[in-house]
Amino acid sequence: MNLYHSNNIGNVAVLGHLGSGKTSVIEAMAKRAGISQQIGTISQGTTISDYDVEEIKRQSSINLSLIPDIDDLPRTLAKQPFLRSVLFNANSPDFYNNLKVISALTPMLVESDLGIESIINIWFNPTTTDTFLGLNEYDGIAWFNKESFETLLDLTISYILFTNSPALFIFNKDDYPAQLAMFRSEVLDRMKKSNYQVKIFHSALMRFGKEWNSPKAKSKSSNLP
Repeated sequence: MNLYHSNNIGNVAVLGHLGSGKTSVIEAMAKRAGISQQIGTISQGTTISDYDVEEIKRQSSINLSLIPDIDDLPRTLAKQPFLRSVLFNANSPDFYNNLKVISALTPMLVESDLGIESIINIWFNPTTTDTFLGLNEYDGIAWFNKESFETLLDLTISYILFTNSPALFIFNKDDYPAQLAMFRSEVLDRMKKSNYQVKIFHSALMRFGKEWNSPKAKSKSSNLP
């Protein structure tokens, strides 16, 4: 994997009122940069920034999106000498909630050693769990919001990738994007199995951290194609 200094990474915020064409501009930029093979349309629900089922149904952006997406990064990094990430401005209060997450998350990641346990402790920090996870309590059980955690996870991965931070849980340094994609998939799998209960999910992630750091897992990750 090529290494990119902060001088070679730019961030562009696409801002505008409802219906001003932000999504269409993003599609054109993504096609031009080689991130996507064709320009998606809002009416057909094929745009890369409006990926949520509710967004496709309403034909309107709701969530904050980061382009390029993690699944497209290996191809993008190989092609682009100057990597640009686009922070997409949506038309919903969720956008401002996501900005709150970014503001709280970033300084915590900067101070972290970026090991799995450290990242999990940040996600479940008592002072920020409500902001990060959108907590609700019912019958004495704390539940978290699926979309809130997915946003938190993607922002964490984006920070690691775009700042070229040395994450301690990445063992195959030659294929950072593939390792991060694998990490993301494993975390989301445990999220679904937790039935969105905070206590169960936290315990499952701590077990996952030990499994990921085991000699067997390290050997497997070092042999990624």
